[in-house]
Amino acid sequence: MTDNNNQTTTIGTNEKPLEGWKEIANYLQRGVRTAKRWEKDEKLPVHRHEHQARSSVYAYPSELDVWREHRKPEEQPMSGWLWSLPARGCTAAAVLLLSLLTAASGPILTPANAANGDEPGSGMTTRQYWAGPEVQLLGSVSPDGRYLSSVAMRASGNLIIRDMAAGTDRTLTDKTGWESNEYAWVSIFSPDGEQVAYTWFSMEPFPETGGLTYELRIINRDGSGMRRLYRNQETAYLEPHGWTPDGRWILALLQTTPPSTYQIAFISAEDGSVRVLKSLDWRRPRNMSLSPDGKSIVYDFPPSEDSPQRDIFLLAADGSREVTLVKHGAHDLNPVWTPAGDEIVFTSDRSGRLGLWKLLVRGDGRAGAPRMVKPNFGMRRPMGFTPEGALYYGLEIGQNDVYMATLKPNASGYLSPPAPAVESYMGSNSVPDLSPDGEYLSYISRRGPAVRGAKSKVLVIRSLRTGEERELQPEVNIFTNISVPRWSPDSRSLVAMGRDRNRRFDFYQIDAETGAHKMLVDSPGTGANQRMPVWLPDGKSIIHERKAWGAPDKSLIVRNLETGSERTLYRSRHIHAWALSPDGRQVALSVPSEGPEKEFEVAEGETISVPEGGFVLLVLPVNGGEAREILRLPDGEEAGLAWTSDSRHLLYIRQTILSQMQNPRSNERWPVWRIPATGGESLRTELSFQPDEMLSLRLHPDGRRLVYMTGRREGVPSREIWVLENFLPKPEVAQAEK
Repeated sequence: MTDNNNQTTTIGTNEKPLEGWKEIANYLQRGVRTAKRWEKDEKLPVHRHEHQARSSVYAYPSELDVWREHRKPEEQPMSGWLWSLPARGCTAAAVLLLSLLTAASGPILTPANAANGDEPGSGMTTRQYWAGPEVQLLGSVSPDGRYLSSVAMRASGNLIIRDMAAGTDRTLTDKTGWESNEYAWVSIFSPDGEQVAYTWFSMEPFPETGGLTYELRIINRDGSGMRRLYRNQETAYLEPHGWTPDGRWILALLQTTPPSTYQIAFISAEDGSVRVLKSLDWRRPRNMSLSPDGKSIVYDFPPSEDSPQRDIFLLAADGSREVTLVKHGAHDLNPVWTPAGDEIVFTSDRSGRLGLWKLLVRGDGRAGAPRMVKPNFGMRRPMGFTPEGALYYGLEIGQNDVYMATLKPNASGYLSPPAPAVESYMGSNSVPDLSPDGEYLSYISRRGPAVRGAKSKVLVIRSLRTGEERELQPEVNIFTNISVPRWSPDSRSLVAMGRDRNRRFDFYQIDAETGAHKMLVDSPGTGANQRMPVWLPDGKSIIHERKAWGAPDKSLIVRNLETGSERTLYRSRHIHAWALSPDGRQVALSVPSEGPEKEFEVAEGETISVPEGGFVLLVLPVNGGEAREILRLPDGEEAGLAWTSDSRHLLYIRQTILSQMQNPRSNERWPVWRIPATGGESLRTELSFQPDEMLSLRLHPDGRRLVYMTGRREGVPSREIWVLENFLPKPEVAQAEK
């Protein structure tokens, strides 16, 4: 990573910190008293050991270097429209520039803390506002700071409004459950707080194109007056990001149908007409923010097609002009305007860790140097400011790890207890698989900065004999939340769901040595969702799931990769779990029994539907034949599945749906049962797992070792909403400072 002066500023696991005030002061070539004063008055990045006394401090040299660079009073490079003035205006521009550099009242070019002393956010604190499986980071805070818009994803997919003081929710839309296959998505309050604009998604495809339906809708805060504002068969996705101050236009991000390009646009809040400001390519901004005066838009975007990092751009609201506000070799993302409209805040890892940074910006595009205002700030999504100067933001916490255990014969219990198979990047490792030759463990690991996305993840190939690891990052994105790379029979490659630049999901073969990829199966189009490919032992065919949009059933498909021919192995309205036996001859499934469904209440106002006859375990031959039922589970239970290495027995856990929904954070461990693949008596083993761990359980070919993933399914991290209080001065304080 490089800073603005092209100096390397990387904080990694090998950087040795400066321990104690004396080492910190010596590094800065100042006295201890000066270093302490700088920490108090100028936010010198000093850390404290939480388990030790307050005087036990440490600091990273690279963070001190960044702080010192932004503190010293030197001229900073300016980007902006000032430099595009015609030649006859250069003299006036030079006079203006000189006056800004020398005038005491010129805050735009003043280095951090040089003019104003303490940062206005002194004394700021963070606290967790909301956490749990129902939390979604897709809403916004109302302008008065009283409400938060969100989506009831667990219950129904309805748009909800949360009273932030009372912690109570009010449902705005009128879905009764998930049977309709539609739900609300991104939402944002109007300037007066009386309306909410939101994305409405439906799995009902357009007849003409087969594409899914994304609509922009508006609804009053009390749930009345819903209007469908925008719906177009050529729009593959959309989300709102802001309103103009007069409430007449909504800033939105649109994605066109293939070839799949993104557009920054305004949609009229009156008639739904669209005014495109800028067309991008297959990549998209992570966040966009409209200035309080409605004249400028900031957004993050990669500076080039092959860049994994992002810069921050300023676009005039009429689309006429654009400048790069933040240009750096680091990840700079999630920009948002402050309520005063003269600053943006954003996250950046330029100091080695993701921190919160602030930048003074003028309407003509001129800006000063960014300055870090809070280190170690993993903001996933800004959700808005309150009148009191607090910033609400979404946070994602990784909680996946890969464990390994040694088993007793017949997988009857543990010979040695589970222990981490990987001891680096704890909390960020997921979806393990074992190669058929028993030599390698593969898994996906988040090894970049705390920035979500494909470029921060790698596919790791680990030798089980030596512990050596090889990190691969294929050009095609296999790091989606529906991709579980699975080994080929010859242990030389893996098959995975991947996404290309046109945002299509296809099946790809990834070389385990080089990371090179090739497409195995071309997507059948936007009218179907296919996932979870698994190789058959002959290396010529795969099995995968498929569900056509709007269709009631899900299918298991066997596809011959050489001829492209397909056959349906099994079809059901729901396939909870399935597993291919190691010899490739049988597939085990957990599916609902035939018959009606009934509803259970899992929380106040939340219900789920489960089959009245419970779930059944089936085993069916891959080469054709009737499925045989080997076990029937009681109402409200379904099973996670795995085969023993000899393909003679199934391991399963009986997942109680109701208890899992009612208490999703429960640490309860459920026992593992073993049953012959031909049917018969189930025997309880000494093994036990939490429900989600069984999803990625893999047994070694020797039958003595297993690996599994703890925590939640890949791509579903813990979502939390936090608030940074006292971040901005209260309005009366800000006015007094002006």
